[in-house]
Amino acid sequence: VDQNEADSDAADAALQADIDQNEFDSDAADAALQADIDQNEADSDAADVVLQANIDAEEARAIAREDSIIDEMYWNQAVAGTVTLDAGVTDLNVTGVSTTAGSLTVEGSSTLNSDRNSGIVLEVLDDNLGTALTVNATTGVFIDDLTLNDSFSLTGTMSATTYTTTAGDPVNDNHLARKAYVDAQIAANVSAFEVFDYAATASTIENSNPGNLTYYLNGANLFYLHNDGVAADGANSNNGYTFTVYGSGMDQITSAALYLRGSSVDLVANNNWASSGSASATFVLSYDNLLQLSGGSQTDGVMRCHLVLDGKNSGLTFKFHLDSSSSAATTTSFN
Repeated sequence: VDQNEADSDAADAALQADIDQNEFDSDAADAALQADIDQNEADSDAADVVLQANIDAEEARAIAREDSIIDEMYWNQAVAGTVTLDAGVTDLNVTGVSTTAGSLTVEGSSTLNSDRNSGIVLEVLDDNLGTALTVNATTGVFIDDLTLNDSFSLTGTMSATTYTTTAGDPVNDNHLARKAYVDAQIAANVSAFEVFDYAATASTIENSNPGNLTYYLNGANLFYLHNDGVAADGANSNNGYTFTVYGSGMDQITSAALYLRGSSVDLVANNNWASSGSASATFVLSYDNLLQLSGGSQTDGVMRCHLVLDGKNSGLTFKFHLDSSSSAATTTSFN
Protein backbone atom coordinates (compact mmCIF):
# COMPACT_ATOMS: atom_id res chain seq x y z
CA VAL A 1 0.00 0.00 0.00
CA ASP A 2 2.78 2.40 0.89
CA GLN A 3 4.53 1.58 -2.32
CA ASN A 4 1.42 2.08 -4.42
CA GLU A 5 0.78 5.38 -2.68
CA ALA A 6 4.34 6.43 -3.40
CA ASP A 7 3.96 5.39 -7.08
CA SER A 8 0.69 7.29 -7.32
CA ASP A 9 2.28 10.41 -5.87
CA ALA A 10 5.16 10.08 -8.35
CA ALA A 11 2.71 9.68 -11.23
CA ASP A 12 0.75 12.74 -10.09
CA ALA A 13 3.96 14.72 -9.95
CA ALA A 14 4.90 13.62 -13.49
CA LEU A 15 1.41 14.46 -14.74
CA GLN A 16 1.53 17.87 -13.11
CA ALA A 17 4.88 18.49 -14.75
CA ASP A 18 3.38 17.61 -18.16
CA ILE A 19 0.43 19.90 -17.48
CA ASP A 20 2.73 22.73 -16.49
CA GLN A 21 4.84 22.19 -19.62
CA ASN A 22 1.76 22.14 -21.87
CA GLU A 23 0.49 25.32 -20.27
CA PHE A 24 3.88 26.92 -20.82
CA ASP A 25 3.91 25.78 -24.50
CA SER A 26 0.35 27.10 -24.99
CA ASP A 27 1.28 30.48 -23.55
CA ALA A 28 4.28 30.63 -25.91
CA ALA A 29 2.11 29.71 -28.92
CA ASP A 30 -0.47 32.35 -27.96
CA ALA A 31 2.29 34.93 -27.72
CA ALA A 32 3.64 33.94 -31.21
CA LEU A 33 0.13 34.04 -32.72
CA GLN A 34 -0.53 37.46 -31.25
CA ALA A 35 2.78 38.65 -32.69
CA ASP A 36 1.72 37.37 -36.15
CA ILE A 37 -1.67 39.10 -35.81
CA ASP A 38 0.00 42.33 -34.77
CA GLN A 39 2.39 42.09 -37.77
CA ASN A 40 -0.44 41.38 -40.24
CA GLU A 41 -2.38 44.34 -38.88
CA ALA A 42 0.69 46.54 -39.30
CA ASP A 43 1.20 45.24 -42.87
CA SER A 44 -2.47 45.87 -43.72
CA ASP A 45 -2.28 49.42 -42.37
CA ALA A 46 0.84 50.02 -44.52
CA ALA A 47 -0.88 48.59 -47.64
CA ASP A 48 -3.91 50.81 -47.00
CA VAL A 49 -1.60 53.79 -46.88
CA VAL A 50 0.03 52.81 -50.21
CA LEU A 51 -3.36 52.13 -51.87
CA GLN A 52 -4.73 55.46 -50.70
CA ALA A 53 -1.62 57.16 -52.04
CA ASN A 54 -2.15 55.46 -55.42
CA ILE A 55 -5.82 56.45 -55.48
CA ASP A 56 -4.91 60.02 -54.63
CA ALA A 57 -2.28 60.04 -57.43
CA GLU A 58 -4.72 58.61 -60.07
CA GLU A 59 -7.37 61.13 -59.06
CA ALA A 60 -4.87 63.94 -59.42
CA ARG A 61 -3.76 62.60 -62.85
CA ALA A 62 -7.35 62.25 -64.13
CA ILE A 63 -8.29 65.74 -62.98
CA ALA A 64 -5.17 67.16 -64.65
CA ARG A 65 -5.99 65.31 -67.90
CA GLU A 66 -9.56 66.56 -67.91
CA ASP A 67 -8.34 70.07 -67.28
CA SER A 68 -5.92 69.78 -70.21
CA ILE A 69 -8.72 68.55 -72.54
CA ILE A 70 -10.94 71.41 -71.47
CA ASP A 71 -8.08 73.82 -72.06
CA GLU A 72 -7.45 72.50 -75.61
CA MET A 73 -10.99 71.92 -76.93
CA TYR A 74 -14.18 73.30 -75.56
CA TRP A 75 -17.58 73.00 -77.26
CA ASN A 76 -19.57 76.21 -77.20
CA GLN A 77 -23.24 76.73 -77.89
CA ALA A 78 -23.40 80.49 -78.16
CA VAL A 79 -26.30 80.08 -80.61
CA ALA A 80 -29.03 77.67 -79.54
CA GLY A 81 -28.79 74.44 -81.49
CA THR A 82 -25.34 75.24 -82.95
CA VAL A 83 -22.18 73.80 -81.40
CA THR A 84 -18.84 75.46 -82.19
CA LEU A 85 -15.23 75.12 -81.08
CA ASP A 86 -13.19 77.64 -79.19
CA ALA A 87 -11.28 80.22 -81.20
CA GLY A 88 -7.95 78.86 -82.39
CA VAL A 89 -9.18 75.24 -82.68
CA THR A 90 -8.92 74.41 -86.39
CA ASP A 91 -8.80 70.60 -86.50
CA LEU A 92 -11.03 67.92 -85.06
CA ASN A 93 -9.67 64.37 -85.14
CA VAL A 94 -12.33 61.70 -84.58
CA THR A 95 -10.43 58.79 -86.10
CA GLY A 96 -12.15 55.49 -85.38
CA VAL A 97 -15.31 57.22 -84.16
CA SER A 98 -18.67 56.82 -85.90
CA THR A 99 -20.38 60.19 -86.34
CA THR A 100 -24.07 60.74 -87.07
CA ALA A 101 -25.35 64.11 -88.27
CA GLY A 102 -28.68 65.32 -89.64
CA SER A 103 -26.91 67.65 -92.06
CA LEU A 104 -23.27 68.52 -92.63
CA THR A 105 -21.80 71.69 -94.11
CA VAL A 106 -18.11 71.68 -95.04
CA GLU A 107 -16.34 74.96 -95.68
CA GLY A 108 -12.99 74.72 -97.43
CA SER A 109 -11.25 71.57 -98.55
CA SER A 110 -12.06 68.13 -97.21
CA THR A 111 -10.39 64.73 -97.54
CA LEU A 112 -12.17 61.39 -97.30
CA ASN A 113 -10.51 58.00 -96.93
CA SER A 114 -7.10 59.36 -95.96
CA ASP A 115 -6.12 55.79 -95.00
CA ARG A 116 -6.81 54.77 -98.62
CA ASN A 117 -9.07 51.88 -97.75
CA SER A 118 -10.75 49.89 -100.52
CA GLY A 119 -14.47 49.53 -101.11
CA ILE A 120 -17.26 51.99 -100.27
CA VAL A 121 -16.03 55.08 -98.42
CA LEU A 122 -19.10 57.32 -98.84
CA GLU A 123 -22.74 56.40 -99.30
CA VAL A 124 -25.77 58.68 -99.62
CA LEU A 125 -29.14 56.96 -99.30
CA ASP A 126 -32.17 57.99 -101.33
CA ASP A 127 -35.66 58.71 -99.94
CA ASN A 128 -36.85 55.17 -100.56
CA LEU A 129 -34.85 51.97 -99.99
CA GLY A 130 -31.96 52.52 -102.38
CA THR A 131 -28.73 54.46 -102.67
CA ALA A 132 -28.49 57.80 -104.46
CA LEU A 133 -24.70 58.17 -104.38
CA THR A 134 -21.91 55.71 -103.68
CA VAL A 135 -18.21 56.49 -103.70
CA ASN A 136 -16.24 53.29 -104.03
CA ALA A 137 -12.49 53.72 -103.65
CA THR A 138 -11.93 50.66 -105.82
CA THR A 139 -14.45 50.95 -108.66
CA GLY A 140 -15.42 54.64 -108.77
CA VAL A 141 -18.46 56.85 -108.16
CA PHE A 142 -21.99 55.58 -108.77
CA ILE A 143 -24.91 58.03 -109.08
CA ASP A 144 -28.47 56.90 -109.70
CA ASP A 145 -29.68 60.23 -111.15
CA LEU A 146 -27.59 63.29 -112.02
CA THR A 147 -28.83 66.72 -113.09
CA LEU A 148 -26.23 69.27 -114.20
CA ASN A 149 -27.28 72.91 -114.28
CA ASP A 150 -23.91 74.30 -115.36
CA SER A 151 -20.83 73.16 -117.25
CA PHE A 152 -19.35 69.67 -116.97
CA SER A 153 -15.87 68.75 -118.17
CA LEU A 154 -14.91 65.12 -118.83
CA THR A 155 -11.26 64.35 -119.51
CA GLY A 156 -11.61 60.57 -119.73
CA THR A 157 -14.04 58.22 -121.44
CA MET A 158 -17.71 57.83 -120.59
CA SER A 159 -19.97 54.83 -121.11
CA ALA A 160 -23.69 54.50 -120.51
CA THR A 161 -25.88 51.40 -120.21
CA THR A 162 -29.03 53.43 -120.93
CA TYR A 163 -29.89 56.56 -122.92
CA THR A 164 -28.29 59.95 -122.34
CA THR A 165 -30.32 63.01 -123.27
CA THR A 166 -29.62 66.66 -124.00
CA ALA A 167 -32.10 69.45 -124.58
CA GLY A 168 -30.34 71.74 -127.05
CA ASP A 169 -29.16 71.37 -130.60
CA PRO A 170 -25.38 71.32 -131.15
CA VAL A 171 -23.80 74.62 -132.17
CA ASN A 172 -20.12 73.65 -132.36
CA ASP A 173 -18.09 70.63 -133.39
CA ASN A 174 -17.74 69.17 -129.87
CA HIS A 175 -21.43 69.25 -128.86
CA LEU A 176 -23.53 66.12 -128.51
CA ALA A 177 -26.24 65.72 -131.13
CA ARG A 178 -29.77 64.57 -130.30
CA LYS A 179 -31.51 61.95 -132.47
CA ALA A 180 -34.22 64.47 -133.36
CA TYR A 181 -31.56 66.91 -134.58
CA VAL A 182 -29.76 64.22 -136.60
CA ASP A 183 -33.04 63.01 -138.13
CA ALA A 184 -33.95 66.57 -139.09
CA GLN A 185 -30.55 67.12 -140.69
CA ILE A 186 -30.82 63.87 -142.62
CA ALA A 187 -34.33 64.73 -143.77
CA ALA A 188 -33.13 68.15 -144.88
CA ASN A 189 -30.18 66.75 -146.81
CA VAL A 190 -31.47 63.43 -148.12
CA SER A 191 -33.82 63.69 -151.07
CA ALA A 192 -37.31 62.31 -151.11
CA PHE A 193 -36.54 61.02 -154.59
CA GLU A 194 -34.14 58.60 -156.24
CA VAL A 195 -32.74 58.83 -159.78
CA PHE A 196 -31.77 55.71 -161.69
CA ASP A 197 -31.20 56.45 -165.40
CA TYR A 198 -32.17 58.60 -168.36
CA ALA A 199 -32.85 58.20 -172.08
CA ALA A 200 -33.61 60.39 -175.11
CA THR A 201 -37.21 59.38 -175.79
CA ALA A 202 -38.19 61.83 -178.57
CA SER A 203 -36.44 63.95 -181.21
CA THR A 204 -37.26 67.13 -183.14
CA ILE A 205 -34.01 67.22 -185.15
CA GLU A 206 -34.78 67.60 -188.86
CA ASN A 207 -32.93 65.81 -191.67
CA SER A 208 -33.38 65.63 -195.43
CA ASN A 209 -35.75 62.70 -195.15
CA PRO A 210 -39.11 62.76 -193.41
CA GLY A 211 -39.00 61.75 -189.75
CA ASN A 212 -36.98 62.83 -186.74
CA LEU A 213 -34.17 60.60 -185.59
CA THR A 214 -32.36 60.13 -182.28
CA TYR A 215 -28.62 60.26 -182.84
CA TYR A 216 -25.82 58.74 -180.76
CA LEU A 217 -22.09 59.23 -181.24
CA ASN A 218 -19.72 57.28 -178.99
CA GLY A 219 -22.42 57.03 -176.36
CA ALA A 220 -23.32 60.73 -176.51
CA ASN A 221 -26.56 62.22 -177.78
CA LEU A 222 -25.65 64.12 -180.97
CA PHE A 223 -27.08 67.59 -181.59
CA TYR A 224 -26.93 69.00 -185.15
CA LEU A 225 -27.06 72.73 -185.80
CA HIS A 226 -28.01 72.36 -189.47
CA ASN A 227 -30.37 70.28 -191.52
CA ASP A 228 -28.28 71.12 -194.57
CA GLY A 229 -24.73 71.68 -193.56
CA VAL A 230 -23.65 72.87 -197.00
CA ALA A 231 -26.20 75.63 -196.92
CA ALA A 232 -25.56 76.18 -193.18
CA ASP A 233 -29.25 76.70 -192.72
CA GLY A 234 -29.21 76.49 -188.84
CA ALA A 235 -32.54 74.74 -189.08
CA ASN A 236 -31.94 72.66 -185.94
CA SER A 237 -30.71 75.40 -183.59
CA ASN A 238 -33.93 75.17 -181.56
CA ASN A 239 -34.39 71.44 -182.10
CA GLY A 240 -33.12 68.58 -180.00
CA TYR A 241 -34.49 65.86 -177.76
CA THR A 242 -36.97 65.10 -175.06
CA PHE A 243 -35.14 63.34 -172.22
CA THR A 244 -36.91 61.08 -169.75
CA VAL A 245 -35.33 60.70 -166.30
CA TYR A 246 -36.31 57.49 -164.48
CA GLY A 247 -36.45 57.02 -160.72
CA SER A 248 -38.85 57.28 -157.79
CA GLY A 249 -40.43 60.28 -156.14
CA MET A 250 -39.92 62.27 -159.32
CA ASP A 251 -43.19 64.09 -158.71
CA GLN A 252 -41.70 65.50 -155.45
CA ILE A 253 -38.99 67.46 -157.27
CA THR A 254 -39.40 71.26 -157.27
CA SER A 255 -36.19 72.39 -159.00
CA ALA A 256 -34.03 70.86 -161.73
CA ALA A 257 -30.93 72.17 -163.49
CA LEU A 258 -28.12 71.00 -165.76
CA TYR A 259 -24.62 72.11 -164.78
CA LEU A 260 -21.60 72.45 -167.07
CA ARG A 261 -18.32 73.79 -165.76
CA GLY A 262 -20.03 76.00 -163.16
CA SER A 263 -22.83 77.29 -165.41
CA SER A 264 -26.37 75.98 -165.31
CA VAL A 265 -29.66 76.00 -167.16
CA ASP A 266 -32.95 75.96 -165.26
CA LEU A 267 -34.86 72.99 -166.67
CA VAL A 268 -38.11 73.88 -164.88
CA ALA A 269 -38.31 77.48 -166.09
CA ASN A 270 -36.76 77.08 -169.53
CA ASN A 271 -37.00 73.47 -170.62
CA ASN A 272 -40.46 72.25 -169.65
CA TRP A 273 -39.42 69.95 -166.80
CA ALA A 274 -42.50 67.91 -165.91
CA SER A 275 -43.18 64.72 -164.00
CA SER A 276 -45.57 62.06 -165.20
CA GLY A 277 -45.85 60.45 -161.76
CA SER A 278 -43.38 59.12 -159.25
CA ALA A 279 -41.44 56.98 -161.73
CA SER A 280 -40.27 59.55 -164.31
CA ALA A 281 -39.93 63.17 -165.39
CA THR A 282 -39.15 64.77 -168.75
CA PHE A 283 -37.43 67.88 -170.10
CA VAL A 284 -36.33 69.13 -173.54
CA LEU A 285 -32.93 70.35 -174.74
CA SER A 286 -31.93 72.03 -177.99
CA TYR A 287 -28.61 72.82 -179.65
CA ASP A 288 -28.98 76.47 -178.62
CA ASN A 289 -29.65 75.48 -174.97
CA LEU A 290 -26.30 73.70 -174.83
CA LEU A 291 -24.53 76.50 -176.69
CA GLN A 292 -25.84 79.00 -174.14
CA LEU A 293 -24.90 76.64 -171.30
CA SER A 294 -21.30 76.79 -172.52
CA GLY A 295 -21.48 80.55 -172.54
CA GLY A 296 -21.43 80.50 -176.36
CA SER A 297 -17.86 79.18 -176.34
CA GLN A 298 -18.49 75.57 -177.41
CA THR A 299 -20.09 74.90 -180.76
CA ASP A 300 -18.69 71.40 -181.34
CA GLY A 301 -17.53 68.40 -179.43
CA VAL A 302 -18.42 66.56 -176.25
CA MET A 303 -20.17 68.07 -173.24
CA ARG A 304 -20.66 66.30 -169.92
CA CYS A 305 -23.44 67.84 -167.88
CA HIS A 306 -24.59 66.98 -164.35
CA LEU A 307 -28.23 66.84 -163.34
CA VAL A 308 -28.96 68.67 -160.06
CA LEU A 309 -32.39 68.17 -158.47
CA ASP A 310 -33.64 70.24 -155.53
CA GLY A 311 -30.11 71.53 -155.03
CA LYS A 312 -28.51 68.07 -154.84
CA ASN A 313 -26.43 66.25 -157.41
CA SER A 314 -28.56 63.39 -158.71
CA GLY A 315 -25.54 61.35 -159.72
CA LEU A 316 -26.55 61.30 -163.38
CA THR A 317 -24.08 62.65 -165.96
CA PHE A 318 -25.46 63.49 -169.42
CA LYS A 319 -23.10 63.14 -172.36
CA PHE A 320 -23.82 65.32 -175.39
CA HIS A 321 -21.99 65.96 -178.68
CA LEU A 322 -22.45 69.19 -180.65
CA ASP A 323 -22.00 69.38 -184.42
CA SER A 324 -22.11 72.87 -185.97
CA SER A 325 -20.98 71.98 -189.52
CA SER A 326 -22.44 68.67 -190.71
CA SER A 327 -25.81 68.05 -192.27
CA ALA A 328 -28.20 66.09 -190.07
CA ALA A 329 -27.74 62.46 -191.00
CA THR A 330 -30.43 60.26 -192.43
CA THR A 331 -30.89 56.57 -191.79
CA THR A 332 -28.84 55.89 -194.87
CA SER A 333 -26.14 58.54 -194.47
CA PHE A 334 -25.36 58.23 -190.74
CA ASN A 335 -21.94 56.68 -190.33
